Amino acid sequence: PLASLGFALLPKRWLIRTAMRAVVASDDVVTEQRVAGYARPMQSRARRAAYLRCARAIIPTDLDRLVARIPEIDVPALCLWGDRDPVVPLAGGRRLAAELPRGRLEVLERCGHQVVEERPNASATVLREFLTGPEGPYAGGSPPAAAEGPDSPSGS
Repeated sequence: PLASLGFALLPKRWLIRTAMRAVVASDDVVTEQRVAGYARPMQSRARRAAYLRCARAIIPTDLDRLVARIPEIDVPALCLWGDRDPVVPLAGGRRLAAELPRGRLEVLERCGHQVVEERPNASATVLREFLTGPEGPYAGGSPPAAAEGPDSPSGS
């Protein structure tokens, strides 16, 4: 209830900017364009309500049961992590990759929780290598072409 009230009353861009700064390795990533992109859907009351429902449900009530089943995931799995992730520290990524039978951990330096936003080109390179690697769905081939975009300020 209190979170809903704060979310309704506080300026959306301020909330988004503050939340983004809390999870990235460098404030350079928190551009007005990105803040505006995240703020746009928040202009609708129904969308704000949906966002809050999702945020409240991010940790499932049966988390322990789900975590216990991680070793059953027997497919190639890429764990892409930022070395400065304040939300789920790197130790969590190491543990997850170790518990996945075919898990692979890739760590991006100078990167927080929003790996793809902070280091888009480096993320794309790692993902492409994973997808076209020996166990990937495009082994020996090429995945569909990626959309081109500007480098992040942190230098992918």
